[in-house]
Amino acid sequence: MKEPIDRALRSIVIRGLNWRLGDSLMTTPYIAAVRELFPNARITLIIPPRVARVFEGNPAIDEVICYDTETTHRSVISRIRFGLMLRKRKFDAAFLLQRAIEAAIIMRIAGVPMRLGYASDNRGFLLTHPIAEDEWSLAKATYHQIDYYMKMLSAYFALPGTSYPLSIAPLPRDRDSARKKLAGMGIDIDADDYLIIGPGTSYGVARLWGMENWRALITRLAAERPSLKFIVIGAEHDTEHWAALDGVPNTVNLVGKTDIGELIALMATCRCVVTIDNGNTHLACALNKPLVVLFGTANPLITGPYHRIEDVIYKKPYCSPCWDRICREGHHKCMKDITVDDVLEKVRERIDSNYHQR
Repeated sequence: MKEPIDRALRSIVIRGLNWRLGDSLMTTPYIAAVRELFPNARITLIIPPRVARVFEGNPAIDEVICYDTETTHRSVISRIRFGLMLRKRKFDAAFLLQRAIEAAIIMRIAGVPMRLGYASDNRGFLLTHPIAEDEWSLAKATYHQIDYYMKMLSAYFALPGTSYPLSIAPLPRDRDSARKKLAGMGIDIDADDYLIIGPGTSYGVARLWGMENWRALITRLAAERPSLKFIVIGAEHDTEHWAALDGVPNTVNLVGKTDIGELIALMATCRCVVTIDNGNTHLACALNKPLVVLFGTANPLITGPYHRIEDVIYKKPYCSPCWDRICREGHHKCMKDITVDDVLEKVRERIDSNYHQR
């Protein structure tokens, strides 16, 4: 029999993920549900500093504590000290989104009396409220990654709501910064119609759609709609992609030139987001923006736009999903089968409808 959980908890700590934009955004429905379950509790979130902006302004969170295993908390001693620092906070309960045993060890060091999470990484004995994982993995899963997190809560609670969308808070300072940056490039984010183009990923080359395709897509859209502009985004490691788009009409290069806040502001006022499978997908969902996303190696039912499968172009060849970073078959069929016409048709649907007003 499962041990009941006190609904009068006053101080809760949530251990977030160590991953980046998209994965962090996919935890926001879980955090919102925790807030609904414990409306009077103080909720503290522990996350790496690189994703702190994702949670800034989130009404479900009272405090963010940064935990950086790459610098400040790299050594074992520093991690123990972090746990001892948390002990002084006297948290009543810990909800562990992170699946590693380290998260459970730190909460045990912190003296948190109630520790809930999946019994992954052989850590079940460290949890007071473990949940069997049933060998959940990207390759074996039959439900969305967000639902995987929500099942942690539904194992012990009847959730108050029926739907928990992704969320993020645009902030005035980010809008001001983005406005100034784009004004110098000839784009007025308050007045111009523009698309966000996201051709890059840190996951691996198997997810890429050929840059010749992106060039053809933008060129054809620009010819059809001369007033439409295109902002190409990405991280610093994506800068090589820009060379293939240099000289394309109405196209602005912001690859490696925005922080998360500026990206949020730019996406909040765009006409549509066109991207491969990366964090832009989930940011567009959090902002409720029109979206076209190209899937190949991954399963969109597991990591795609949440409850928005209609936004996905997925050809699903015999070898997909494989989750490979480099195509093991050597043919890259899953992405090569997606044509410029396929993407163009769906982008036209998004631009020509009131889809972005829904």
